[in-house]
Amino acid sequence: MGSVDVDRRDVHFTLVKNDGTTLQCVGEFTATAQITAALAQMLSSLRTRVNKKPATVPVAATSIQWALVQKDPWSDFVLLQLISPEGIPFSFQIQRKDAAALAARLRTESEKPTLTGNA
Repeated sequence: MGSVDVDRRDVHFTLVKNDGTTLQCVGEFTATAQITAALAQMLSSLRTRVNKKPATVPVAATSIQWALVQKDPWSDFVLLQLISPEGIPFSFQIQRKDAAALAARLRTESEKPTLTGNA
């Protein structure tokens, strides 16, 4: 199955390919957490499509429990880390000008009224 090396912050796991052969993997904790989160999101979307086959497919979205935003003092980037309720980090490096535009769009969208109950 797998194991963890707490001292090295590594995750050891085995992937089994379609032909039955295995691939031994070792990933650093934060990288493995990001890969796991992305795979979980894709699987959730696939499960929705396979099980329900709706005319329109909802977009899988991960809730955010906590966010860290920090300007990188050595570059023109803003670092954004979003943490899911399960503690899975999603890390992004955004150009400063793009981060400012994203912040403005977030402000605009968050100020729009909710249409709940107006069907």
